[in-house]
Amino acid sequence: MKAKIHIFFVFLLLSSISSLAAYKIDIYNAYLNQDMTKWKTVIDQMEKKTEKTDKLRLQIVNYQYGYIVHLLEKKKDDEVKKYLELARKHLEELEKTKSNSSQVNAYKAIFYGFEISLSTWKAAILGPKSLEAAKQAIEDDPTNANAYILYGHIQRMMPSAFGGSVEEGMKNYKKALTLMEKKPILLKSDWYYLA
Repeated sequence: MKAKIHIFFVFLLLSSISSLAAYKIDIYNAYLNQDMTKWKTVIDQMEKKTEKTDKLRLQIVNYQYGYIVHLLEKKKDDEVKKYLELARKHLEELEKTKSNSSQVNAYKAIFYGFEISLSTWKAAILGPKSLEAAKQAIEDDPTNANAYILYGHIQRMMPSAFGGSVEEGMKNYKKALTLMEKKPILLKSDWYYLA
C-alpha cells in the first residue's frame, strides 16, 4: 500500500512539472508568434486549475504580467483591471505562504505602476509604494533578475522630478541580463528573456 501511495505522489509531481513546462513552451511560442489570443487561453487554463502550487502561482503571475502589458498597449482598461485583480489574488496567496518574497514584491511594484497607468491621479500614493516594493524585492534577493528588470521599468517610467532615470533603468536591465545569463538552463523557451 505504501508503495502505491509513493508512486501516486511521484506521478503527481512529475505531471505537475510537465504541466509547468508545457505552459512555458506555449507562452514562449505565443510570444514568438505574437499570438495574444493563445497567450490568454493559456493563462485562463492555468487559472482554472483548482490546485495551485506556489510555483504555478508565480508562473501565472508572470504570464499575467506579460498579458497586462499587451492589454495596456491596446488600451483595454477593463481587461487590465480583471487580470490585475487575478494577479493580486495570487500574490496575496503567495504572501500568506511567505513564498518567494522577492518575486512577490517585484510583481507588486510593477502592478502598482500598471494601476498608475490606468489612473494617473493615483501616482502620488502608489508611486512610492511601487518604488518601495521594487527596492524590497532586490533586498530580499539580490540575485533575482526579475526584480532588477521591474525596478528598471520603474526607473525608466518614473518622471525625473520624482527620481526616475532612464540611465538608472538601463543599469538595472544590464544587471538583470547578467544575472539571467548565469543560469542559461532557465532561459530555454523563456519569453521573458526575449522581451
